Amino acid sequence: MAIKVGRWDCEACGYIGNKGPETKCEKCGSPRPKNVKFYLVEESEIVNNQELIREALAGEDWVCSYCHAHNKAGDNKCQSCGSLNRPEEEHSRLQKKLYEMDEVPTNGKTIIPIKENKTIPAKNKLKRGCLFSLVIFIALSVIFAILVTFKTEIDVRVDSKQWEHAIQLEKYDFVVEEDWELPHKAEKIESFDAIHHYNKVSKGFETKTRNVRVQVGTEEYVSGQRDLGNGYFEDVYSTRPVYENQTESYEVEVFEKVPVYQTKYKYRIQKWTKENPAITHGKNDSLCYADISSIQSSYPIRAIDTINTYTVFIIDHRGDLQEEKIDLTSWKEIKPGANIKAIKSTVFGTYLGLKQ
Repeated sequence: MAIKVGRWDCEACGYIGNKGPETKCEKCGSPRPKNVKFYLVEESEIVNNQELIREALAGEDWVCSYCHAHNKAGDNKCQSCGSLNRPEEEHSRLQKKLYEMDEVPTNGKTIIPIKENKTIPAKNKLKRGCLFSLVIFIALSVIFAILVTFKTEIDVRVDSKQWEHAIQLEKYDFVVEEDWELPHKAEKIESFDAIHHYNKVSKGFETKTRNVRVQVGTEEYVSGQRDLGNGYFEDVYSTRPVYENQTESYEVEVFEKVPVYQTKYKYRIQKWTKENPAITHGKNDSLCYADISSIQSSYPIRAIDTINTYTVFIIDHRGDLQEEKIDLTSWKEIKPGANIKAIKSTVFGTYLGLKQ
């Protein structure tokens, strides 16, 4: 366990780097500050002298309650004023402190909290930058959404219009299908064996290898430093596991897909199937809808849905052709060449549609 000599700074003359065990400034002779802060430097020497090691491990220095001078743990009286080191004198002692390796002080300055010195770690700066960008994006999105709501009424010209009537049809005709069962009233064409599904069957086991990390022991390492309260520091040790890469074998079950056959049927059956729609269309007000009774067919047909579409084409304020789907009543009232009301975006000038 290594013992190292710390350092302290003089508050009276500003001298930096007094050796930790010294109780007076090497330059001006002033005593250590009452609340002295010991620290380590890169060149801190390791103590090998057995007498100094015993001094380091003897305990914390004590501070005279009368003259505030620092004294060694083994001193029976104050080296400055002679006050006896007795319990009733209520002399105070310096404190032992335990530091993690990344917390060990390396100078005599007091560490100021981030809140006070405004020093922000780079990671926090990145987070703040991302948050600022997000706020700006949201603000711009809100502004854009508000601007889009501003609308202006405009006149547009009707270029033309058209209508379309579509009847979705089904026909009742014979179709050829395949299935695992023969439906009622179906005419069988043939039957044959086909793969219905696959079973997963074990083929045994296969040996494979893989790399694994295995703990092979433990080791001690220096995990921190202890300020002994007398100008010395000692290493603090912790234990951690030691790992090693090793190759191990393991067994993996291997499977194969085995097809399972069943009888499949190919058959002919009569059923309703979707047919192409019957469509009529035009560009004038004379609506002429399709009549399925007039459709010539060798098989029964039926209507399952009807779709009517009424479209008007207009020339907008920019001269672009726009297409609008509207209801029948409005469509009948609109005439080609007439001006009708529409709306556009006030800010962006984008055509938004006919006025409702």
